[in-house]
Amino acid sequence: MKKLPALLFLLALTIYAPAEMSVFREPGAAYLADLFTKPLKLKVLKTAPIYYDAPMTRSLGVLQPGQLVEVQAVLEDNLRVVGKARQGQVAGWLPASYLEPLDPDFLVKVKQAAVRKTQIDALIEKNEVAMGMTADEVTRSLGKPPKTRQRQDASGSSEVWEYIRYERVPQQTTGYDSAGRYVTATIYVKVPNGKLIVSFENGLVSAVEQSEGTLQPGNKITIVAPPIIIR
Repeated sequence: MKKLPALLFLLALTIYAPAEMSVFREPGAAYLADLFTKPLKLKVLKTAPIYYDAPMTRSLGVLQPGQLVEVQAVLEDNLRVVGKARQGQVAGWLPASYLEPLDPDFLVKVKQAAVRKTQIDALIEKNEVAMGMTADEVTRSLGKPPKTRQRQDASGSSEVWEYIRYERVPQQTTGYDSAGRYVTATIYVKVPNGKLIVSFENGLVSAVEQSEGTLQPGNKITIVAPPIIIR
């Protein structure tokens, strides 16, 4: 079997590979998987050319009208979608005008969600928690809680997570080494240095309490907007 030239091989991967195999991200584009948990699907209204890149310089084929495509990313008036062309499944860019109109508030929600993601990423980078975060975001920031408790009542569900922070405290030890010499060494012992209690109401952080030390700089509790929902 003859080997494909490198360029043709890459093109074949672009055309036939599943969407999740796509690696390159267009600068400035908002990728919906980073922002929303629910996929957005739109109908193709007319025969639509689809391209490998957002500048639309390299054609992948055409999408036939009537099919539903999943929107992966937004860049101004262009969308990256996954759909079916004649040669199989493709993932690429096309003008939004070829698809059924977006909800008028959609682009506003995308911008709001992108701002929120930037805030959440910054908190997670510093291992901090904010009111309005989801349980998954808190776990990404602090890890799984050592202790939890839950409650369910007529107003909804609530949950409390407890975290304990430890610090490494140096201690001096003395003894004899394998050559019989008397030596002094430093060991580090884990000592509890603070407790953080995170309360959730219906899946979002509703309160953060610190005690027995400081887990977050300056004892400041940030508030972020709740996750943006698309319908």
